[in-house]
Order: sequence, then structure tokens, then C-alpha cells
Amino acid sequence: MARIQSKATFIMVNGDAVIGIIYENETYGRTLVIQGKLDPNYDVKVYSAGTSTVVNEGDFLEYLHSLLPV
Repeated sequence: MARIQSKATFIMVNGDAVIGIIYENETYGRTLVIQGKLDPNYDVKVYSAGTSTVVNEGDFLEYLHSLLPV
């Protein structure tokens, strides 16, 4: 059985904590793995994995909505 290879492409940070990692796969698209609790007092920042570049910042619910298929 072949192993599915997914690459971590984005890291989600809330305050000082990493709360999620977004993996991408050519066949299955994006997968969001939540690793921690969300603190509503802070915005969620999404960084490109392996860099300190912020690619998105803002309300977590709006971000989740953007991941859903139209």
C-alpha cells in the first residue's frame, strides 16, 4: 500500500501558541490539523511553513470559511 505524502505548507498561530498546521497534497488538497485551543482575545496569523512570512491574519471563523469549497 502506497503511503500518502502531504507537505506542511502553513502554520496557524494564535497569540504565542501554534494552534494548527495546514498540509497540502496534490490528490486530496488541503487538510487542517488543529493542535491547540483558540484564544478569542488574539487574531490568528497564518505563516508560510519554514519562514516567518505572514500570509493571512484575522478572524479565525472567516479563515475557516475561506477553506470550504464553494
